[in-house]
Amino acid sequence: MTPEDVVIVRGAPGDDELAALALLASRPRAAPVAGKAPAWVRESFTAPGSWARG
Repeated sequence: MTPEDVVIVRGAPGDDELAALALLASRPRAAPVAGKAPAWVRESFTAPGSWARG
């Protein structure tokens, strides 16, 4: 993440808030885990009465 990626939309962040943002932005991102979905995930599930029922 570069400074150009951050845009303050509203407000005036203080030094402590900018420091927290810099800390969070400097953390390495976890790589996505490839493989099978957890057993508790049902990919074919559609909620009863769902608009997406098909």
